[in-house]
Amino acid sequence: MSFKQGPLIHLSKYYPPEWGGIERVVYEMVVGASKDPHFTSHSQIVLAFTEKKEFKIEELENQVTVIRCPVLKMLASQPVSPSYLKNLKKLIKEHPNAILLFHLPNPLATAALFFLTRKFQGRVIVVYHADISKQKRLGAFYRPLLKRFLSRASEIWVSSPILSEKSLVLEPFLKKVKLLPFGIHSEFNEKTLLPGGSLKLLFVGRLVSYKGVPVLLRALKEVHPTITLTVAGEGPEEEALRTLTKELDLESRVEWKGRVSEEEKKQLLMESHLACLPSLTEAEAYGMIQIEAFQASRPVLSSHLKTGVSWINQDKKTGRLFEVGNHLELAALINELNENRALLLQYSNAAYVRGQELSSEKMTETMADYLGL
Repeated sequence: MSFKQGPLIHLSKYYPPEWGGIERVVYEMVVGASKDPHFTSHSQIVLAFTEKKEFKIEELENQVTVIRCPVLKMLASQPVSPSYLKNLKKLIKEHPNAILLFHLPNPLATAALFFLTRKFQGRVIVVYHADISKQKRLGAFYRPLLKRFLSRASEIWVSSPILSEKSLVLEPFLKKVKLLPFGIHSEFNEKTLLPGGSLKLLFVGRLVSYKGVPVLLRALKEVHPTITLTVAGEGPEEEALRTLTKELDLESRVEWKGRVSEEEKKQLLMESHLACLPSLTEAEAYGMIQIEAFQASRPVLSSHLKTGVSWINQDKKTGRLFEVGNHLELAALINELNENRALLLQYSNAAYVRGQELSSEKMTETMADYLGL
């Protein structure tokens, strides 16, 4: 296995087709850089975990290599893989002039601290997606290691000003922090019209507790009876959510789509008036679906979290923010936009503009600028 000198090496968790929030960002960065002329002299390598049992190296187009390392076990919801550590050490040794992009949180990747000897002359950049918010025991062990790792990094890229302002972990390193808004390649080259007829709401995401879908269902119960909801996604909470839908007598107004393809998601956005993101915790660090909705000219109703979610969605401009968990406030906002279609159109126009600002192309341009390419 041989690679060119000085590649961009992404230390990710997983990589598509194993999707998640971090994985979507890494994918957009890799694909964006592979098409940007500033990066033509740099090959790219992605080191990732995989849920499959076999170690695999994939050579993709445009000088992209993906190394997939099987997970031995999960520890406090974090993947553990001896193969990942072995290949991390090997990549650092083989590419002493590489640009290392560490996508954190990823506790295992921070073990690279022990491999970064004086022989390594490349750059260490942290792409800081979020604080660890749930696993207290892991956090107690991980934070001291993380702080040492952040001291070693030359730069720390964050997706929103809110993250750098509120993170106690980042506070000692603010001089290293640079803003890199995450973006998505837009499938829409122009603003799209809102559909006619009764208001249609859309939720896209994993059906897990922190996503707050019960808040959305309870809000639906309080709004005009012609308003409907489509839920696209799957997860461990699906059965409980279907039961709640039945208890609320909403079965005729909620459509369950399961996991959808990118093309199906695009179509669902076109058929909807509003996207909803009723998340309950700061595990929702950014909310990429908001950008996808904006690019489709669809406003968003999202929880007022102290994360990038509330920075992406500009209240009273690209949609509305509501108090976390407050289904009555959410219902009032839905009813308002159902009755005031002129206001909905105003939000739609602003949403499209915001979506163009948060494109993968702009993200890649900013990366090239920070890297001096």
